Amino acid sequence: MTETEIKSISTPDNSVLEAIKHPVNHEMTCIEDVIQTEFNCSIPLAVNVCKHIIGSGGKRLRPLVTALIAKAQDCQNSAYIRLAAVIEYVHTATLLHDDVVDESAMRRGKASAPQKWGNAASILVGDFLYSRAFQMLVDAENFSILSEFSDTTRVIAEGEVLQLMQRGKLDVSVEQTLAIIRSKTGKLFEMSAQIPSLLDNTKINQNQQMKSFGMNLGVAFQLQDDVLDYGQEAVELLGKNIGDDLLDGNPTIPIIYCIQYGSPETKKLIHDMFEKKSLENLAQLQDAIQSSGALDHTSKLAQQHANKAIDSLSCLEDSAYKQALTKLVNFAIERMY
Repeated sequence: MTETEIKSISTPDNSVLEAIKHPVNHEMTCIEDVIQTEFNCSIPLAVNVCKHIIGSGGKRLRPLVTALIAKAQDCQNSAYIRLAAVIEYVHTATLLHDDVVDESAMRRGKASAPQKWGNAASILVGDFLYSRAFQMLVDAENFSILSEFSDTTRVIAEGEVLQLMQRGKLDVSVEQTLAIIRSKTGKLFEMSAQIPSLLDNTKINQNQQMKSFGMNLGVAFQLQDDVLDYGQEAVELLGKNIGDDLLDGNPTIPIIYCIQYGSPETKKLIHDMFEKKSLENLAQLQDAIQSSGALDHTSKLAQQHANKAIDSLSCLEDSAYKQALTKLVNFAIERMY
């Protein structure tokens, strides 16, 4: 499937996400303007890499979380607009680094940055985006937010190292894998969710619940990714090569479930594919994973985290923004891409 074909795919998910964004369309437009213009660099290679990955069609879920919570909390400090863009810069930097570490050929349906420009350029531009993000954070002149962002990037890096330590192992536990998910994915969602309350001292009492919302949303989102990675209908919608995690030596929750509870034939199939680093029997593996109940197990785990995220919204007054946040949680675990 070509990039053009991937871009042209239309799913019900697109309209659902657009409806969720609708209450903050203006704010998301402002955030997007900052994202597209504020990486400020005179070096053509850096600009090209940034434009390639920033403009490649990400869902902008993390900035969306910030915008919806800001409006739900009636945040009067417009600094959240630029800080939501900072979130996307940090996220983009992690993607550039991930694609180098994982040797990924595709990202969002396109050739990955390492595939187009090489590992060195991808790492250095990722570093540039991190630097630009912190420059914008300093401009915000809010020490609490700067401190939380610093902790966030540290935790993300720790998650990367933890995953590297577990690479190539099939005897990892579900909890070990969830710890990686909380660090690599959950933590940045958590940061996205607490920006408005850190900007408004009158809402600081809601900060812990907003952190809980973000973390649980992020974990639920990643678990759904793990389900989609082996689903029968998602191959053309993900914009990546399914089974990549297995080839990279990073078993996800469905694989771990099969190793623990699957049939001897399924366990042997996974071990053989893992050792040979081959997806030759991917269709057989998909059938085995589905019949084992691993995807249902992972979906139930995602639902548990989704329920916790929704419960965390109880501190917010009812509004179109709160309703959109609830819909966003449901989207995270029901989406097909």
